[in-house]
Amino acid sequence: MGESKTKQLKREGIDKFHTPEMIDYMFNSAELVPPYARGLLSNSLVLLPEEIIDFIVENYVFISRDEEECGSQWTFNSVHFKDKKGFILLATKIWKKKSIEIAFIIAHEVAHAFKKHKTGVIALKQGTKQEKEANRLAVKWLSKHYKKKSLMKLCKPVNKILKRAE
Repeated sequence: MGESKTKQLKREGIDKFHTPEMIDYMFNSAELVPPYARGLLSNSLVLLPEEIIDFIVENYVFISRDEEECGSQWTFNSVHFKDKKGFILLATKIWKKKSIEIAFIIAHEVAHAFKKHKTGVIALKQGTKQEKEANRLAVKWLSKHYKKKSLMKLCKPVNKILKRAE
């Protein structure tokens, strides 16, 4: 396993890597996220605590493909996935939302990854607990940048869906 990008940048004397430009560079996601969305993604990630940014950059890849494309294929051996634990898939429609909504959705999905929430059948059984925990973390992480009341409003659609599923 090679040296992490964060460690490599520190070794090269670059210590300001929690900027949107450096986050974009560290993800090397040109093929996985459309050009118009890369800045939105990086600007949202930079709002998270530094240790969360480091965790995500080291362990995950973001994927958000344009709807016009028929499809794409990558192997888990590709440079994008090498040494990664997983990926976070973002619908292209989120990029049309307000910046607070984009930041919340990204923080919510990052929270699932950070807490190692299960996916699939196990996730259905633990869904309510996992969704509420991801909401709480997203609000906590973003409350330095947005009003907590505004963030809590973004939790309501998820909470309504969860209540119907119970």
